Amino acid sequence: MESPPHIQPDISVCTHINKQPLAARNLLRSLEETADPVALEIFFINLGQDADADLLREFPQLNIFSLPGETVVQGCNQALELASGRYILLVSHDVLIQPKCLLRLVEFMDDNPEVGLAAPRILNAYGKPEHIVRTFHSLFFLLKQFLPISADFSDRHDKHLAPAFEYNNDAEVDWLWSGVKIIRREVLEDIGLPDAAMPPYFSDMEYALKAKRAGWHNFYIHAATALHPNPLRYDSRLASRPFSLSATAKFMKKKWWR
Repeated sequence: MESPPHIQPDISVCTHINKQPLAARNLLRSLEETADPVALEIFFINLGQDADADLLREFPQLNIFSLPGETVVQGCNQALELASGRYILLVSHDVLIQPKCLLRLVEFMDDNPEVGLAAPRILNAYGKPEHIVRTFHSLFFLLKQFLPISADFSDRHDKHLAPAFEYNNDAEVDWLWSGVKIIRREVLEDIGLPDAAMPPYFSDMEYALKAKRAGWHNFYIHAATALHPNPLRYDSRLASRPFSLSATAKFMKKKWWR
């Protein structure tokens, strides 16, 4: 599958449907309303569903391509190989892009060619910034996740947050666990695709680490804003555990025994 000939988009958006077509519809609407003057192409990763057919018909003015995918990372990697944009935007299906977010992301990346990966400010359903900035995990932190004293996931999940990060300024960071991430095309050409064998959490962290080791910088961009509107996603009872023994061991090997 190849994109039809056209002017190179500023951004190739990669997202997925995760049994929530209404959320995906709202995302597309927010992209439609906030894109101008940024040129977009959009790749929808269909995780074993047919729900995207109606969405494609509903937004014929958007340059949308539908792709199959078994997992989020595998599907996004297919899209990354086909994307023609100057930048790639990985977006969760339950995010709403806010006015001027795309424009400010493009302007920031254009003005800072040393920045390889970045994420905008994400506001939660209560209007407060999500704590998306992370530090690279230490060996002790990773091993601690499998001790009996660390059974409370909601408590453990906060231990690796950047402890004193100020969310009201642009700043360089280790990595970002975010529903919106922009990647410079040259980064893909330099370090390749994310590791599809890892779950998204570790794939994001490993890719940011790999980019830093290659000389790229990762940034949090306060001036660009997106919204996570669903308050249920903050219920600790619904939080999934990103730490599996196999993913943890693979990340440890890449970080300390590469």
